[in-house]
Amino acid sequence: MGRLVLWDSAQWSLYVVSPVAPGTLLRGKLVAIGLLLLWPLLLVGAAGVAVFGAEGRVLLAYAGTALGGTLAALGVLAVVGTLPVLLRPDPDGRSAPGGRSFVAALVLVVAFQATMVPAVFVWSMYVVPAVEGLGELGWRELGWLVAAAVGYGALVVSVGGLVGSHNLRRLL
Repeated sequence: MGRLVLWDSAQWSLYVVSPVAPGTLLRGKLVAIGLLLLWPLLLVGAAGVAVFGAEGRVLLAYAGTALGGTLAALGVLAVVGTLPVLLRPDPDGRSAPGGRSFVAALVLVVAFQATMVPAVFVWSMYVVPAVEGLGELGWRELGWLVAAAVGYGALVVSVGGLVGSHNLRRLL
């Protein structure tokens, strides 16, 4: 799941001779995965409104943190999915599935959890006390929460994209 180039053996020879930069190829893969990750978020948001009557503040907090988390997940996936040490080349030099799938899945989960440590810290230090003290987040605090979540996710996906592009260039 987390190794972006694992099942690309049939196309590997095309990737090697393609004039497309490895970073562009990786971004295309991440956009496709990101779109697949967005539909459950939309479904949960719609169900929150339809079933539970969630109001605007709740939806904004959910949308901001969900988008930030998705971006962070894509950044981690870009790095772990292109780690050369987790891929075993076949005799033609293409990537092939090996016995490292379990290790790759573990690395992906642990790396994502480690990436979320700052978000958990911010949530527990600022959001939980605000909700417990005020009963709800004000619009100003909510704006900062959404900006922090999306900003952190954008930072992680940017750094992950750079590292993943470098790794993919090495693999090619």
